[in-house]
Amino acid sequence: RMRTSPGGPGRTLKNLFQERGVPAWQRDVPLLFAGEHLIYVPRLGVNRDGGLFDGGPSAHEGWRRIEWRPDMLLAGRDRGRETCAWRSDGAPIFTIW
Repeated sequence: RMRTSPGGPGRTLKNLFQERGVPAWQRDVPLLFAGEHLIYVPRLGVNRDGGLFDGGPSAHEGWRRIEWRPDMLLAGRDRGRETCAWRSDGAPIFTIW
């Protein structure tokens, strides 16, 4: 479950994808967790549940920038859309620093 706005209702990922008109074949995306907390879902955004983004002092400690980088071989086909691609070893292509 995920909240897309602070204080908003928790919704299932399936429901959120349906509301945004994301076809079923584009919903198989990697989920970004911090421990047990879901923090980001491609095509849906940041999860505002669980106090990770409440603006308190601890909310900004240890933040990392995450940049999604599409596989350039797939980018031409999906130009203009967020692309989720995986390397040949199965790892998602993204950079954390």
